[in-house]
Amino acid sequence: MGLPCSLKSYLLLLLLSFLNFSIIYSSKPKEEAVLFGGNFPAFYVIGDSLVDPGNNNHLPTMIRANYPPYGSDFEGGKATGRFSNGKTIADYIAIYYKLPLVPAYLGLSEDRKDTISTGMNYASAGCGILRLTGKIAGKCLSLSKQVDMFEETIEKHLKTNFKTPYELREHLAHSLFMTVIGVNDYAFFYTRLTDANDFADKLLHKFLKKIEKLHKLGARKFFINNIKPLGCYPNMVAKTVPRGSCNERVNLAISIYNDKLRRSLP
Repeated sequence: MGLPCSLKSYLLLLLLSFLNFSIIYSSKPKEEAVLFGGNFPAFYVIGDSLVDPGNNNHLPTMIRANYPPYGSDFEGGKATGRFSNGKTIADYIAIYYKLPLVPAYLGLSEDRKDTISTGMNYASAGCGILRLTGKIAGKCLSLSKQVDMFEETIEKHLKTNFKTPYELREHLAHSLFMTVIGVNDYAFFYTRLTDANDFADKLLHKFLKKIEKLHKLGARKFFINNIKPLGCYPNMVAKTVPRGSCNERVNLAISIYNDKLRRSLP
């Protein structure tokens, strides 16, 4: 399983996580080459709660972060819908590349969408690679839906910002596309009876199909995040024995996906 060679040459795999994978492996993980250079005209974000800047505020769902203490350290001290006391990873990446913080797509008027050419954020907390992930809590934007919304952005909005198809192609080819998604699929659907390899293959197949679609739409530069160790989340360690230890079974399953993802990209 993997991507076409024509697409592989454009992909950049940056493995980010709040927790070091020494949690899962006793040996030191292999160092990955990380490229931070670049001058991007725009930043497009697809993902879940790690990078949702407020799209879920506009959806009928119980998964929201538009109330205190969320946003307590954000500009103005107000909750924006980010699942954080301050900025998200996507915000810091935008700042690093001297771009504006990428706005939530659902929070923009149609007129405002027509004027923005520095990027959009389609991330939705609770959702994942699978279409049904997170839907038990209400509506959210799956990976497929987010990619569809990016296509809508091109057709309905970006085409008005560029005089020629060539200029639009150049804009998309030089923009940065970030994906941070998959942990909720494990949270909602991975059980003790699930085969870890089969589940990883299923997720990876669906994920790579959407990366291929983004490529067909014009994306060329990708920042692809791996899945975080769900087994060390607070709601997990609160239930483990001994209390406070990570759920290594879940972490191992996720590491299988991450390994497959790494091998699918250059």
